[in-house]
Amino acid sequence: MSEAASTSDPLVGRMVRAYKIKEPIGVSRWGKVYRAFQTTMDRTVAVRVLSPGIAALPGKIEHFLEETRADASLMHPHLVTVYEAGQSDGTYFCAMEYMDGPPLARFLRQGDGVDEHHLLQAIAGVARALDFLWQRNVPHQPPADKNVLTATDGTVKLINVAPAEMPASPSAREDVVNLAVMVATLTNDIGPVTKPISEFVEGMLGAEGCKQFASLAEVASTAEALDRELFPPVRLATPGDSRAGSKRGGLLWVIVMASVGIAVLALLMWAWVRRR
Repeated sequence: MSEAASTSDPLVGRMVRAYKIKEPIGVSRWGKVYRAFQTTMDRTVAVRVLSPGIAALPGKIEHFLEETRADASLMHPHLVTVYEAGQSDGTYFCAMEYMDGPPLARFLRQGDGVDEHHLLQAIAGVARALDFLWQRNVPHQPPADKNVLTATDGTVKLINVAPAEMPASPSAREDVVNLAVMVATLTNDIGPVTKPISEFVEGMLGAEGCKQFASLAEVASTAEALDRELFPPVRLATPGDSRAGSKRGGLLWVIVMASVGIAVLALLMWAWVRRR
């Protein structure tokens, strides 16, 4: 975002309740979304502002506030956390968790190919969030890349749960298929994936000859297991590991020396017997 574009926005630099608006970072169906700083909590947040044009329509303010409060009631590691909704000097807003990562398509790219570690993280995170919504019978949109946000630490979260622009997802199985379609579409634009990933996504789609998934939870757990298999975490040695290794090494040395001593003693006994 250019400095000129930011400063031309009348909200930039203003306080909206406890939030100092820094810059516009996107547009939602309700209006602009800004990066802001919450002075009371000393943290960066995202602030969605209801546009004046939409606010002037009958019932839209109430709809905006109700939808935001419903989202705020949903707490899950893979759903964007909504902090509050309200009004400040005639501006209606929603404050939420700020996700500092790139768009999903860029998140999944590594050089000229697919970052399969990030891909499996995304599948697992979105599947966990969708499973959570089904367990609580929360109507929601089918998974789509525009509703998946990322963080630089690799976290992936869903946003815009309410089915406003499209019908609600009809079943968990449809969510599995739509998640696979989303993944396949994004990766096809980037490059080929390895056989384990391909077979996994084909199984989500229900391809013949591939493992079928009974639930979103199973999709998530399979993605996590495959991630551990393909990208095992690097375990760094600790001082405790060094001491344990030293102890094991010392014990091995004692065993070796004892074996050598026994062998030498046996050889001497054999020579003594031969001389008699």
